[in-house]
Amino acid sequence: MRLWPVDLIITPTKKVERTFLSYGVEKKTAIIPTGIRLEKFSSPVPSEVLLRLRKECGIRPGVRVVLSLGRLGFEKQVDELLRGWKEAGISGEEAMLLIVGGGPAEGSLRRLSEELGLSDQVCFYGMADPKMVPAFYQLADLFICASTSETQGLTYVEALASGLPLVCRRDPCLGGVLEHGRNGYSYRTREEFGTYVKELIEKREKRQVMSARSRELAK
Repeated sequence: MRLWPVDLIITPTKKVERTFLSYGVEKKTAIIPTGIRLEKFSSPVPSEVLLRLRKECGIRPGVRVVLSLGRLGFEKQVDELLRGWKEAGISGEEAMLLIVGGGPAEGSLRRLSEELGLSDQVCFYGMADPKMVPAFYQLADLFICASTSETQGLTYVEALASGLPLVCRRDPCLGGVLEHGRNGYSYRTREEFGTYVKELIEKREKRQVMSARSRELAK
């Protein structure tokens, strides 16, 4: 195998650049983020589409929607979201956890949801048609993620463009995406996770302020 010398290494995020440097790579690097068509997520989805999704997911009127969207791999730590939700004591009258996506961890996550007694508070939608993804963001009031394995975190930016506050486990890939206390919160423990999620479920005005800041950051 012939190795070709390079003059420049392009990475999509600062986190990936730091990883390359930790390997001892001495070449010059440049960060070029992966492009996202923000208008796909900022353009309003028809209300009848959102209403249909609420019915499909069994979400009652007035109940807030907390969204987790992405591949259900074990490294995504979605189990942490379920355990944190349970420990926070969030009522089914307050909010519902909507998990959109499929993957190898889906079966174990469904079983964990049942074991924790959350079956009536969690909707596993499964894989979604890519064309419907913007609708799921706009159906939600809040976006959550426990993953520390993201190299780009494209779903974070999609959520911002959709005007969602974020509650995500602290991770280097959130730099420039999540401003703690301004457009959401980064948490370190399940207790913090529950506290932040409950706060944003209950405080409409704070959600609105953070939503506006999310839209600004997405641009």
